[in-house]
Amino acid sequence: MSETAELAHYVLPACTHLEKNGLAYSYNVCHGMPYLMLRKKAIEPLYESWSEFKFWTELAKKTGMGDVFPWKTDDEVVELELKPSGLNYRELKEEKVAGAYYMEKQYGMDSLQVKGFPTPSKKIEIYSETLEKAGFDPLPTYLEPDQSPLGDPQMVERYPLVLTTGARILYFTHGQHRNIGGLKEKCPEPFAEMNPKTAHQFGIEDGDWIIVESNRGQIKVKALVTGDMRTGVVSIPHGWPREANVNLLTDVHCREPIMGYPQMKSQLCSIRKI
Repeated sequence: MSETAELAHYVLPACTHLEKNGLAYSYNVCHGMPYLMLRKKAIEPLYESWSEFKFWTELAKKTGMGDVFPWKTDDEVVELELKPSGLNYRELKEEKVAGAYYMEKQYGMDSLQVKGFPTPSKKIEIYSETLEKAGFDPLPTYLEPDQSPLGDPQMVERYPLVLTTGARILYFTHGQHRNIGGLKEKCPEPFAEMNPKTAHQFGIEDGDWIIVESNRGQIKVKALVTGDMRTGVVSIPHGWPREANVNLLTDVHCREPIMGYPQMKSQLCSIRKI
């Protein structure tokens, strides 16, 4: 049971991608063009597991909404999903088994001279009338984060370090794959990266268990001392569960004012050796 599953009222046995037909989307780095391929069912679903499609259709029938889910099989759903691309199920299954490009892109100034940029003026807009109409500064202007070493002196005194989150770990994808033994051997424990000067300032050595605290909470991780980090910054990857979950430290109410994106790389924290 993952942390996410433990929050659910019901956990239903969904089958794997090897037990159902579906679309696989990928991105060709060399050509810069996306393509679709059919992910073919290798075996029938094991035990009591169903595809997500079957769960939804059966639930719709039980709740009197079966007419909204008229498709009988996964194949029909794939056909529906493919319709805007101009491809079809039989084509991917029999002719283009390795996948097919479904979108042609044009790059370079020639295409931009014809179509322009996706802005109201079709040009690069340093002065944005759209932002101005929405009541924001139309010119690029630096705004200090809600939490900052240059902000509230009392808060900085208690939390003198900048916390940045979201760094990727080679062996995991967010919260996925953390139950795979071979990957856990490569990266067995949660960690916080910091510069040697930062570690020395707080009496911490590489490998020490530490508490990282913010104005929202605290977590327990290991110190990873590295010269790759800037002095005064603590970096913690996301995806670790329970007492090492960095989301316990961040505050979703700290947002940049225009798009509302959380300031996940600029909040304040403190560290101490356990």
